[in-house]
Amino acid sequence: MEKSRHEIRQKLQISLDHLIFEVFANQSPTPFSRNELKQFVLGRAAFPSTLCFAIHAALLNVALNGEIAQITTLLKLLKNLTEHDLGSPTEFSITSLSEEMMHKDDVAVLSSAFADDIGLTTALVPAPDNEINRATVHINTALSALKSNAPVWWQELLLLGNQIYFASSKNTGAGQFGGAAVFDAFGAVLLNPALINDPHPH
Repeated sequence: MEKSRHEIRQKLQISLDHLIFEVFANQSPTPFSRNELKQFVLGRAAFPSTLCFAIHAALLNVALNGEIAQITTLLKLLKNLTEHDLGSPTEFSITSLSEEMMHKDDVAVLSSAFADDIGLTTALVPAPDNEINRATVHINTALSALKSNAPVWWQELLLLGNQIYFASSKNTGAGQFGGAAVFDAFGAVLLNPALINDPHPH
């Protein structure tokens, strides 16, 4: 898994470099150099955070659909990331995907990365605190049991999806989502805490 992550990291850097310094070369001023970008993605010990992958996905979408007006905003987000982001956490983290816990631009980029093509995760809203608190207890219980009884699986999960985001769907009908994991938000899983009522698998 470490080897796979290293290869993914290298491909992320190559793709970001191509998009920013070749595809968008004449579209918007770039607030960092090629070397600064490379050092940020590859030169640090920390693996890139999910937000870095989500910004990459947004830039790729701009290249595909031609929404050039978004480039400047996305490059500013990436610049801010190069200055303040600590990278992927080394332990599991649980965060509400809401503007109370995160910057609104980060919420927007991550929400876009998780959006599916059938409408279950295209309209995300913050989950109620009571649901988040209950689900957090269940998840920590499950992770503790996994670490004690299957440490290799726990380590693999730590490398693949250690950033857990809680959100609910604006759709209150039968089409509620339970969870989502996408490459555009690599390193993270999106969970609906309303549907987490038991730490034990069924």
